[in-house]
Parts: sequence; C-alpha cells; structure tokens
Amino acid sequence: MKKYIVRLSAEERETLTKLLTSGRGPARMFTRARILSKADQSDKGPGWDDEINVSNPEPWFNDGIELFFDGDNSKNDLSEYPDKWPFAYDSNDDQLRFIFDQNPTSTYSHIDVSAFDVSYLQNKKGYNIEASLPFDALLFTPTSGHVFGFEIAVMDNDLGVRQNCLRWWSNEDGEITWKDPSLFGTAILFD
Repeated sequence: MKKYIVRLSAEERETLTKLLTSGRGPARMFTRARILSKADQSDKGPGWDDEINVSNPEPWFNDGIELFFDGDNSKNDLSEYPDKWPFAYDSNDDQLRFIFDQNPTSTYSHIDVSAFDVSYLQNKKGYNIEASLPFDALLFTPTSGHVFGFEIAVMDNDLGVRQNCLRWWSNEDGEITWKDPSLFGTAILFD
C-alpha cells in the first residue's frame, strides 16, 4: 500500500494561500486547495486537527474519514430513489467509516470490514489513519482499467458535533453523499 504524506514547500504554500484568498475559480478547485493546505505535514504547515473528539454517539459527527465506493460507477441518482433504503446505493456501493481509535464500519454492510488492517496514530497535528483494504473485500474485481465511483470525506469534530467536512470530489452543501452515489468522483485502477 502506498502512503502519501503532503509536505508543501514555502512556494507551494504561498501559491495555495493566494488561490484561497482570491475568491475566484471553481468550487472544486477551492475544496482541493483547502484539503492540500490542511493536510500539509511540513514544519510550517497547519496539519489538520488540534483536537481529536469522538464523543458524539452518532459516528458521522466524530473525527474520522469516510470512503465511498460505487463498484460499477453507475452513479445512481438519489432523485430516482428518494424513499428507498439504502437510497441510491445498490449492491456494489458502500460507505466505509474510520473513526479515530475505533473499528471500521460499513454503513450498508456490502463490504466486509473484518479483513481490514487499520491503525491510528496520534501526532502533534492531530492523527494519521493507515488502512489496508484487501481487494477481495471490495465490491468489484480489481483489474487494470477498472473504473469505479469514489469519494473520500474527512470529518472534524471539536465541539461535540461535526464542524467541518472536506470532500475530495463533491462540494454538496446538503452533505448527502452518504445516500447519493451520483455525487462521487471517478477512479481508475492502473497496474
């Protein structure tokens, strides 16, 4: 499993700061710039979280990361399934939740999380989550060129409820990614 740690140079931090303060450009560009800026683990970077809080009984309001998979990239639209549980998710879609210092969970129980290897490491800037997800536990056969829907959300809880949620692709204010795969980005597997 590859691990990428973001360490921005002074020039890269300055470029992101100018971009974020300009107020001009697509919303997705600003979301991605904020994620890069917050993820910066260099000595001058802000990191992400100064307080780890998992006190809310509702897991989606706690510090953690959510991964969303649409195994066949069908992008089922919520408007076509407004009252059907599990909403627009079909049998090859799922949402995985990694809450700090807890076992991972599968929202729709389509993915077996028991084979996942997960570790949490608290550091001076918050925490790191390292997870190994075996391909055979996912909802598709991992072949080179396979296209699937994907989204990642990083949640922040400092006051007992979710304060922030950064997403890789969706910038939906209503936070409905958990029930609407049409909002996912698209990922492609390569050798």
